[in-house]
Amino acid sequence: MAKSTNSASTPSVETPAERGRRHYKNGYSFEEKIAELYRLLKFSVEHGRLFSGRQVDLFLTGRWGDLPILRAIECKSGEVQAKDIDEFLIKLNHVKKEFPNV
Repeated sequence: MAKSTNSASTPSVETPAERGRRHYKNGYSFEEKIAELYRLLKFSVEHGRLFSGRQVDLFLTGRWGDLPILRAIECKSGEVQAKDIDEFLIKLNHVKKEFPNV
């Protein structure tokens, strides 16, 4: 991706560090929006909860009548690849050890 510092200069190429910071910022912003949506739905939201040393972006607890509802959510900015899904399934298995009905 090229970006320009001003209209008179030539475009410069984004460094991997800049790209990483941008993806982190975009991902965190997306995660905050998702968390706020669930808060509006009356869920309790925990950011970055650890399960057996694995961090889940959002862990949600709520109720529907007398039924507890638990959710583990992983937020990704950009395209989700097969390795992302595999990593999430590993995390989900760790969550299920503590909360089988998540």
